[in-house]
Amino acid sequence: MYRNPGAKPLTKKMYVEDAILAGGGFLDNANQTEVIINRKDRNVEEGTYSTRINYTVDLSYLKGISKMPSNPYLLQNYDVISVTTPIRAGILPRITVTGEVQIPSSIILESDRLTLNEALELSGGLTNNSYLRSSYIQRDGLKLYADFEDENILIKDLFQDGDKLVVGSKLEPVITSGAVNFPTIFNWEEVKRAKYYIRKSGGKKDRIAFMHVTYINGESKKIHAFNNPKIYPGSVITLEQKPERVKGDNGQLMDKFINVFSILTGALTTTLLATRI
Repeated sequence: MYRNPGAKPLTKKMYVEDAILAGGGFLDNANQTEVIINRKDRNVEEGTYSTRINYTVDLSYLKGISKMPSNPYLLQNYDVISVTTPIRAGILPRITVTGEVQIPSSIILESDRLTLNEALELSGGLTNNSYLRSSYIQRDGLKLYADFEDENILIKDLFQDGDKLVVGSKLEPVITSGAVNFPTIFNWEEVKRAKYYIRKSGGKKDRIAFMHVTYINGESKKIHAFNNPKIYPGSVITLEQKPERVKGDNGQLMDKFINVFSILTGALTTTLLATRI
């Protein structure tokens, strides 16, 4: 991480720090305490190309305070100096918290770890209308699966730079759609399950292919005779019908069968005649 990387002319008694200065010095995000030096050392029999040295930079000499490096290392022709930079250096990772929190805000992460509980505390805590089970995390435009029913969810590290936490609300409606007699929007009722909302929508139509509920966090569950899922704020209950049967399908199918049977019968007759001849 030099300001001007590339090949530099080797001068007499050139130290590592001199080469760094010739390259314009360190960038702000570079590791300025230690660099890596690779010295050409080709050994065909052993299959080696260079010797690696970890060198501690004398910042006092680099800044012109001292006249000589404390541990001087003279460079040779073809030496390569590599400057490293720590992962995610130079950025201040942040997440956004919206929804049913007291202070919706952008939070700068102090470390690589941030739990859900810490994110909520930094946002002033939950409101009276909050419903954690209907919350979700958005990452790169997609919903990141997180099980907000898990009792340990509050102490889990969930976030990375750019994430958006949307805290769910009890005020989010429940929606029925598709093959119900009266698609409807409902206020959420805590103890009611999927089939209750289907009945309140006038019941299902005929020839239902499948039924499912999609939760606000993107998770989906099937609805059938043996499964009546819980419903949370923001849930969408969808019923799909089987496609309409086209009239005349049975007749067309029978015509095709007769044609195939006739061809087979003709082939058998030809075979018998040929055998008898």
